[in-house]
Amino acid sequence: MLSCMSSYKKNIISLLLWLLASCASVVPERTSYVLEYKNFGPPVIATELLGVDWWQWQNHGGSRPETYAIKVVVYNNIERDQVEKRYPVVPSKNQDYRYIEYHEALKYLDERIAENVMEQVTDKLINTRNKIILSMGE
Repeated sequence: MLSCMSSYKKNIISLLLWLLASCASVVPERTSYVLEYKNFGPPVIATELLGVDWWQWQNHGGSRPETYAIKVVVYNNIERDQVEKRYPVVPSKNQDYRYIEYHEALKYLDERIAENVMEQVTDKLINTRNKIILSMGE
């Protein structure tokens, strides 16, 4: 029975090692990841990186509080003009993208996280940073 159990354990260990090796296989590098404007914190801090929180083709926001569906494209290992072609700004469709290079996005997030002004904001920024790294690698 002991020899049978030993063989069973060897098979389990072999299977686990195979599964582990398959998880470590090379995954194609992702060149862009799309997030929401709000993932980068409240407008009072995000404006520095992303610009204003209303449509970029408008001179100013509306007089009534409004939410604008602004997307942020974090990109890496691809030229910005290619990213802009893939994710074009189209005013007639209220399609607004902001483009941030990967390292610039992480630098911004790291600096704001280190400031730790408000726990709730810091938690959101940490979550955003983790999403970017999980999606695009480090």
